Amino acid sequence: MKMLRFISIFIMVFCAKPTFAQFEVGLPIDFELSDNLFQIDSTYFTNFNGGTFNVLQNPYTDADNPSKWVGKIVRSGGDVWAGSKIQLDANLSFNQYPIISLKIYTASPVGTQVKLKIEDPAYLDLGDPSYEVDAWTTVSNGWETLVFDFSDSPPLYNNIAFMFDYDVIGDGSIQSTFYFDDIMQSSSIDPNIIAGCLYPLACNYNDEATQDDGSCVFAQMFYDCAGFCVNDADNDLVCDELDNCTLVANFDQTDSDGDEEGDLCDYDDGLGISDLEQASSPLVKMIDLLGREKKHHKSGQILFYIYENGTVVKQFK
Repeated sequence: MKMLRFISIFIMVFCAKPTFAQFEVGLPIDFELSDNLFQIDSTYFTNFNGGTFNVLQNPYTDADNPSKWVGKIVRSGGDVWAGSKIQLDANLSFNQYPIISLKIYTASPVGTQVKLKIEDPAYLDLGDPSYEVDAWTTVSNGWETLVFDFSDSPPLYNNIAFMFDYDVIGDGSIQSTFYFDDIMQSSSIDPNIIAGCLYPLACNYNDEATQDDGSCVFAQMFYDCAGFCVNDADNDLVCDELDNCTLVANFDQTDSDGDEEGDLCDYDDGLGISDLEQASSPLVKMIDLLGREKKHHKSGQILFYIYENGTVVKQFK
């Protein structure tokens, strides 16, 4: 009977699945309250093994961290890895941005170990797939920025676990209390460098970037960044510069006689213009190549004659 009771306790303690926060976000995270009252708070974090997380107004505002809101983790009892974690909305990739940095304030002594662990949300089921990086504080009772180099981490994980004063069991005191803020991913060991595309005409221009990372992407000629034609007078999804019937919609661009005029607007394909004119309905208006209406057809002009039945005839004098 005692053996069965021990097995039951073992299953509950070591095999129970952790619960995860219901909300997902991406980096950077600064805990500030946005204009639409959105804020990353305790509902986004999952505490584990003696760590308790919450968001509060910054009690130590200074030049190094003037933010109004910060995160706070208090470690009390539990295990040496007590902390809290957040689930991101996508796996972290470190090819271009291998550095994760954060600001930290603690009364713990200089040299306190801080561990960031990225992992799969179902890590217990999958055999604890994860990647860990450590940093050590150099300041006590002041804000500083710690950087964590994840260059060698695979892009497989979207949970970040924050474990402050790792390998020590917290006692809930001021030395087991840690304030942190401005969690961000960057390309440089200097957290103030933000890598991105700096060319204003690029589709992925980043006005917050401070260093160009060669990632600029440009629209294809004649198209905008969304893939639509910049000029498409007949709305047939073929750009005017490529369209063989600029003013007549012809999605398939069929050109039977290969004269670079689409069949739908090449009205002399096997048919004399005079014959077509006789069969057409009353003339509605004349327009030039730019779609401007003309009252008179002057010599040397190419105009399009638009008839009441919808027929369009190109005329040159």
